[in-house]
Amino acid sequence: MTPGVRKLVLTVHLAFSIGWIGAVVAYLVLGVSAVTTANAETVRAAWIAMDLTGWYAIVPLALGSVLTGIRLAPRRSSRTKVIPQRSAVWEVISSIPVRVSSSCSW
Repeated sequence: MTPGVRKLVLTVHLAFSIGWIGAVVAYLVLGVSAVTTANAETVRAAWIAMDLTGWYAIVPLALGSVLTGIRLAPRRSSRTKVIPQRSAVWEVISSIPVRVSSSCSW
């Protein structure tokens, strides 16, 4: 991968990752507001917004982040004969709780 393409992929990866974090924060804020309010309309609106946020923001941003992260992971080096892909594996493992929690209807 040329340095220019690598910078572009890194920029896209950071955009996906930061957007993912923002979507998860919004999801948590909606969840807290749904739990703490006594107004039935607010609870219903929060649950609808959480469903939309989960499926149309969290899931696509998580997939984009994981896929671009895997693309950025270093490949096999001809000098060292090592495959240092721990960061990509960690991204996949660390994203599992978010994907599971966003697909559950609490």
